Amino acid sequence: MMHALNGTRPVTRTASVLAALLLLLSGALAAWPGQAHAASSPADELSPATWNMQYSRDNWNKAWELGGPHHVVALQELPQALPAEVQGQQPRVQGNVERYTWQRGDRQRYLYVLRQPSRTLGMVTSFQSDVYFEITAPYRSMLAVVDMTRSMMFASAHASAGRRAPYSPAGADAPALLRRAEDTARIAGIDWMVLGDFNREPRQLLPDIPNGSRIYNSGRATHRSGHEWDYGVSNVTTDRWRAGVGPNAASDHWPVEFGTLRAAGEHGVAVHNVGNGEDLGVWGPGSRDGTPASTEPVSSNRDEDWVFQPSGVSQDGKKKTFRIVSMTSPPDKPKCLDVENGPLGRPGDRYVLQDCRPLEHPPGLPDLGASQNFSLTSPDPRLPNMHVLTNEATGFDASVLDRAPALGHWIGQGDKHPEDARKYYFYLNPVTAGPS
Repeated sequence: MMHALNGTRPVTRTASVLAALLLLLSGALAAWPGQAHAASSPADELSPATWNMQYSRDNWNKAWELGGPHHVVALQELPQALPAEVQGQQPRVQGNVERYTWQRGDRQRYLYVLRQPSRTLGMVTSFQSDVYFEITAPYRSMLAVVDMTRSMMFASAHASAGRRAPYSPAGADAPALLRRAEDTARIAGIDWMVLGDFNREPRQLLPDIPNGSRIYNSGRATHRSGHEWDYGVSNVTTDRWRAGVGPNAASDHWPVEFGTLRAAGEHGVAVHNVGNGEDLGVWGPGSRDGTPASTEPVSSNRDEDWVFQPSGVSQDGKKKTFRIVSMTSPPDKPKCLDVENGPLGRPGDRYVLQDCRPLEHPPGLPDLGASQNFSLTSPDPRLPNMHVLTNEATGFDASVLDRAPALGHWIGQGDKHPEDARKYYFYLNPVTAGPS
């Protein structure tokens, strides 16, 4: 859209945002009301990722692989030596940030680098940005790159590990980093997402995130210590940034990749329980009707992969519903997660695999497949990737039940009054494809 100002030359939104950012960075702009977009931004069309490289030069290959399926890759702890393809290249420099064109074969990406005495930051994008800059902070700055087409700012951040400030806990500066990112984007009237290593668990950071923002996390450990320190925080509300932990290279962090629920395809979704840290799987061999479902220790087994197939809307018309299809079943005879007593199921009934019923059923007859429909609800809107799974036929929520005979636990219908709510909470993690 073009806006004319008193008959002068029209100014595009891109130019006005750029001007605002330049004024902000120069310190000449104290405040600008702008308009932060609260929901459904086109920025969620972009698939981001984040990874702490732990200084390894060999990890540039992994960073390049992440840049294949993802439009934005935030990087922390860059090695001193840049990729061979950009060495000797004269970068375009804005402030303290360098931009390089990174080309391998037919694919081209853009690499942005912010060198710091402590923890150099980087970002790889599929789009070329002319607006990239440093967001300063008392301890460590952030690297920001703006996609002008979508009016979206992505920032790579690495919060303090706390070692140099013995009286300050790890990640103590994370809230301040988020506030600075929010202030920068708000003044420019654009959306924002901070990706990186926060050195703090999401639930520890949750009370301190900016109002109206969300934490997009995987619910899984992202560091070898067993902690979840790598995720994203944004003012954008979307269901398209579900987080999964990708294959690792030579780093003490795992990459976190964001994407959508796949309606079908070679890869699926891992369903991760918050209460026991296990994944939804199929108990025992085979996928015959009546085979029980259970949660089991995390592995790379195929029986822990599922496809969420859209099946309609909930009875109140407010939520989408899904069939949860096991990827152990043959494509010509898919098996769906069901309640062992169907629509008459009660609390304590286990989930089992059954032939997927047709979505359409004859009028006037009972819908035998109704108990194969599940809706998703976020118990905390600040954690949109964490869900309660409700069976649409019975109205009861999925929950971890008793221990199974071998490893893991049965999964089935809860009693609506849980003593431990965490056993009702699940993360849906897109299974990453690995190297591309």
